[in-house]
Amino acid sequence: MLLEVGGKPAGYATYRIKVEGSGSEWHKKVVVGDAFGLDARATREIWRFLLEIDWTDTIETRLLPFDHPLLLLTARVNELRGGCGMASGSGSSMSARRSLHAPTRATGA
Repeated sequence: MLLEVGGKPAGYATYRIKVEGSGSEWHKKVVVGDAFGLDARATREIWRFLLEIDWTDTIETRLLPFDHPLLLLTARVNELRGGCGMASGSGSSMSARRSLHAPTRATGA
């Protein structure tokens, strides 16, 4: 997936959708290979796209650095499983329906 802002590339994501199960019990997971944005806005929009893929139960990613912006963009950090040990390759999984909050700026009087 390529994100364009103003007609220019601003970020990209590679992912696959993995479906497992049988009968009436199915589990759909988005497995993220790479997700990169040139700035905070592009990074937020890339992850918003990945988290809003329909009919998914979880999203999984690997090898995120400890200071990845996703931890700051996520409204419910405690919903992330795997904690910050993602750089070790252990992976992280979260509910795919969790939304990202937009960064807010305090206004002074």
